[in-house]
Amino acid sequence: MGNDIVDLSTAGTRGKSRDTRFLKRVFTAAEQQSIRAAENPDLVLWTFWAAKESAYKILSKLRSSPPIFAYRSFTCEWTPRHGQHTAVIRQLHVTCPAVHARNGHACAPLRVDIHVATDTHCVHTYGTPNRCPESSAYWTMVGKKRLDQSAKASCVAAQMLRGFSDAERCSIQSRASTEVRIAAKAALARRLNMEAGRLQIIRPTRNKKPQPPYLLVDGAPGGIDISLSHHGEWVAWCCSGAGLP
Repeated sequence: MGNDIVDLSTAGTRGKSRDTRFLKRVFTAAEQQSIRAAENPDLVLWTFWAAKESAYKILSKLRSSPPIFAYRSFTCEWTPRHGQHTAVIRQLHVTCPAVHARNGHACAPLRVDIHVATDTHCVHTYGTPNRCPESSAYWTMVGKKRLDQSAKASCVAAQMLRGFSDAERCSIQSRASTEVRIAAKAALARRLNMEAGRLQIIRPTRNKKPQPPYLLVDGAPGGIDISLSHHGEWVAWCCSGAGLP
């Protein structure tokens, strides 16, 4: 799985649709046209951005090494569908560039399915490389939360020391990366009916570059795919697994 969140309240997200150089660098001609024609161009821009980020995270888990992230090589197309009162939910498809798989064989371009949830605060995208409906054999869990602005940094640091292993701490660089792990592990613990302390989210490095995170249950691979994201005041996560309640 892959997910990404964009906090629409940050200064850097406002008016970006008027930045012609940025549009040409990041988006295809068709995407640029969709952005300019939209009632809310900035919202569409950051939706495409987050979808490309989510697709890249998915592709990075499937390939022998993370590909170079050239935004324009990830192409978006989407069809609106009926949403809810406070959030507009759409199905978005992203075609990823062709690179080599982990077994060394060349692969055709990958098409991934991305869900988009937007509101006045943020854009959250999440998806999988296949259409895998939630069922008794396969489940997906998605969540997001706003950072607690009243919490003191010292409290967050104390939580980190108490709730994370040494292997987890080495990849935690900020309050947001701390809180997204706390929230994701708490949600997973409820889903799996176990203590959060039995879960570890490990993000290794290779050649000094961070790799996709993975989940351990009681110190062993738990067969659960996980993706984390944070931006501004928001954190988000998505998880999927098979054969678990």
